[in-house]
Amino acid sequence: MSKRLIIKVLRDAGVKTFDAAAVNLLAEYLESEGGEDVLNKFTGLWKTDGFQGDRLTVESVKSVLAELRGGEPALELFAIINAFQIPKISYDNVGRKLFTDNTPRSIFAPALSKQKLYMDRLNLINQRIRRSTLFQPRGLSGGDAFTPQLKDIQSLKGVVGARRFVIGCISRSEDGKYLLEDSSGTIPLNLTQVQTAAGFYTENCIVIAEGSLQIDGAFHAAALGFPPCEPRENLPMAAQRLNFFGGPALSSEDESRLMVEEVDHDADRIVVLSDVHLDQKEVMDSLHTLFTGYNDLVDALPTLFVLMGNFHSRAGSAGMRVTAAVDMSFATLRDNFDALASLIDQYPRIKAECRFVFIPGPGDPGPGTVLPQPPLPAFFTGALRRVLPSAVFASNPCRIRFLSQQIVFFRYNILKRMRRHCLIPPKDASEWSLMAPSTQTSTAPTANTPAGSTQATAKTMWGHLALTLLQQSHLCPLPLLLQPIYWQYDHALHLYPLPHTVVIADASPQVEFSHEGCKVFNPGSFAEGLFVSYKPCSQIVENNEIPRDGVLSYQEDKEVQETRMEEADAEGHHDEGMDVGGRHVHNRDQMQEETEATDRAQPAGCDRESHNAVLVHDLDEVPRDHQLCDVYEGDQEERAAKRQEQPRSKVEERPQSEQEVWDTIVADG
Repeated sequence: MSKRLIIKVLRDAGVKTFDAAAVNLLAEYLESEGGEDVLNKFTGLWKTDGFQGDRLTVESVKSVLAELRGGEPALELFAIINAFQIPKISYDNVGRKLFTDNTPRSIFAPALSKQKLYMDRLNLINQRIRRSTLFQPRGLSGGDAFTPQLKDIQSLKGVVGARRFVIGCISRSEDGKYLLEDSSGTIPLNLTQVQTAAGFYTENCIVIAEGSLQIDGAFHAAALGFPPCEPRENLPMAAQRLNFFGGPALSSEDESRLMVEEVDHDADRIVVLSDVHLDQKEVMDSLHTLFTGYNDLVDALPTLFVLMGNFHSRAGSAGMRVTAAVDMSFATLRDNFDALASLIDQYPRIKAECRFVFIPGPGDPGPGTVLPQPPLPAFFTGALRRVLPSAVFASNPCRIRFLSQQIVFFRYNILKRMRRHCLIPPKDASEWSLMAPSTQTSTAPTANTPAGSTQATAKTMWGHLALTLLQQSHLCPLPLLLQPIYWQYDHALHLYPLPHTVVIADASPQVEFSHEGCKVFNPGSFAEGLFVSYKPCSQIVENNEIPRDGVLSYQEDKEVQETRMEEADAEGHHDEGMDVGGRHVHNRDQMQEETEATDRAQPAGCDRESHNAVLVHDLDEVPRDHQLCDVYEGDQEERAAKRQEQPRSKVEERPQSEQEVWDTIVADG
């Protein structure tokens, strides 16, 4: 049977794009097993058994063929999904249901797509918030409890002075005044006396506003909050069959099988590196130290190495791309990638047992700064593709399904831009309430920074950012004028339903935050020696550091390094750290203790202001286990004693921490 006929039959079944390898695999199977009858069975399974989609991939063909043979579909350990392959899920306001939108998409979209972009964001959040128990009417047994009822903007007209709760999008008119708009209309917005829940409030973000319409025709907001997140398990049953995340569609039985397999993959790791500046010798030396350490480990190697840009130190940053002809030569960047391929080629064990994923940064070569970014051009990665045939060059952002865990990777310096363009400055850590554990119900800060407040900590700002992205269900809720997005691919940046993990490679320090079962963390900059080892099955983030004065130079002879270490041992130059070749390696635990001591010295600040608005109270609640502030419950000794009393899981039972392993490797050369 010809491939042309196979493609024609599959197009009639709803397939729109075809991978050449997938078509070849299917053609080989049909040639050995039969003709048109087998192809008809294949298309029948494709449409009815959960494999339907608009793209024919090798994984989907293997799954359908396994089902066709009468066995269980072969499930891959992980799947990597580019942003341009993610299916679009829309909400039908008339039918009141979620559905897969198979409309053809293009980066050259008509102007109407820009309006539809905002409507899709609002509709997805609106249908989610309508199911929230915070806004459900109380029954007859509800007592005197007050429940806010959401109204549309059209219903505010003529109702002056009445307290109302409205959901809408913040925008700005041509004369510079703020507006609140939804699908029913637009109304001027007054924010002079507003109080806010945690988060960064920028233009184009979707908020729930509490306030009243005044005689000046503007809605005077007394409180603003983001729509609360919806846990994954609260997704409607009809929507659970949709493929939100992308990749091969999984049935409920497949997900159950993957969850069972996670027990056997507890120790699997994903090593995440950001800002891998290949033009800097220190970064190449750090890569050499990293690969040497993992190559010498007795335990299993990491399953994935995720390397994120920028891959050149002079590549610029988001929104400020440096012209390549001025600061960066394409030929030089290609030589840098060739050097990386030569370095990886020295470790055959890593090449054979690990997979590599390369994600471009906002300043790396490409068609522009518009999101989502396509993969790195093949012009630069030819040598890497030869050394690592299984390497994946993904888009930015991209998604990885590791067994049943859904992980989103995004390289963007978003924290700085959100802080710069927020309409109301968020409150810093010194203003939080540090109530006793038995009485504290919320750990996220409110906004409204009073005069004289101290500088916000990294943990505080990261908590504001994480809550903003998760509650907005979007990776980059900035206005399109500040960060352009391909209008018809805006869904690739959606975070609905909540994934298990969101990795945002930002220029800020290493930090993590959890909310509603979703962990958001920053791996730090590898240009400063920082990276993260992540265990997806147990959602454990291990922050690591390779000190700049302790790296092993891959250009130096190993015998020279051993001689230097012997001389250092003879002289006895050892303290709390380690000496390698006359260079001191900082002890990560000692540095952490000094940092925590500095945090404890910060003033506790005043109590958090209370507000009688149920909106600020309810939307500001975050589980206590995920506090952003690390200055509660006594001193460091009490917290250390509590951690020692807690039983360690099977995944954590190992003779040394990973940082101690790195220190030992550096010391041994």
